[in-house]
Amino acid sequence: MQVFHTNLPPKCNNSYMTTGRVIANLRKEKGLSQVELAKILGIGKSTIAHYEVDKRQVPNILLVKLADFFDVTTDCLLCREDEFGIKIKKP
Repeated sequence: MQVFHTNLPPKCNNSYMTTGRVIANLRKEKGLSQVELAKILGIGKSTIAHYEVDKRQVPNILLVKLADFFDVTTDCLLCREDEFGIKIKKP
């Protein structure tokens, strides 16, 4: 059974989310621009933009940094579980 948390902003709570969409949603939830997040992570704004539209794969070391920064698991960023640790079943 799939769980949806409709009272929360979409993070990774459905099987159609992508890593890029999760990053974009978490960034917006914190009220950050792509430029601000890029500065925090020490990477370029265009790199963030590419991650958010899934044109580039996020390196593992950066997934860990993002998970720590947004206080979520790497599985949440990879759409394997939601922000509450509930495993997401893919179609």
